[in-house]
Amino acid sequence: MRRHAPTIPARTIGLALSLTVVVALSGCSTATTGDSSASSSANSAVTPSAAASSESASLPTASTSSSAVGTEEAAPAGYRYVEAPMLGLTLAIPEDMSILASGSALTTMTDEELQSEAEAEGKTLEEFHQRWDNVDLVAYADDVSDGVISVELTLAPKLTELPVGDTLVTAATKSGLEDASTFEIDTLFGTGVGYQATNPADGDAAAWVMSGVYMQHTDGTIFSLTLYTSDENAMAETMPVVLDSMATVG
Repeated sequence: MRRHAPTIPARTIGLALSLTVVVALSGCSTATTGDSSASSSANSAVTPSAAASSESASLPTASTSSSAVGTEEAAPAGYRYVEAPMLGLTLAIPEDMSILASGSALTTMTDEELQSEAEAEGKTLEEFHQRWDNVDLVAYADDVSDGVISVELTLAPKLTELPVGDTLVTAATKSGLEDASTFEIDTLFGTGVGYQATNPADGDAAAWVMSGVYMQHTDGTIFSLTLYTSDENAMAETMPVVLDSMATVG
């Protein structure tokens, strides 16, 4: 069944941002001193930490070719390039996704939709807008049954260095997610610190998977790429494509 898509991304963004806040409040240190079970090779398959379920699908991996991809080149099959203006990046997203926000501007939501989302989260309209100040890009699936539900790039100004794996697992667990696991992965900006977890099914609501990778931009800004997918297979297929497509503008 098709539904109006903004209700899902807007609320999942709240989870992504709350997880970032928990990470910031929990304290963090550089990734190299954290999660000892993460892969030491950027080109090999990443390994879940001890907190991961042994039945989890393989976590996403990326190659070292990220910097070679630019908007002048053809996007991967089934994808299109979009821009994250605050971070000065381009990246590929599934071609049938719509842009909900770009550069913190809620570009596709009507006043009525904004008010509805604010009320659904128990926020005033002003509070709802303030939360978007650090959201650079959000794309969502027009059909919520699609394998990829949402793609987000979010700045984390409260962080001064990359979080460690244990901190991410704690934050994910506090956010109500299950089977949290962590990994290190090669990105355009060097080694990124990632996590993956599942939101269990609840009544008529299907389960979904959330995975994020924290990176440090060349200007020192910490930010995260977060994907929401319908299952682990969709995550394993999509996250590497999006990471590998990431490139700086100019």
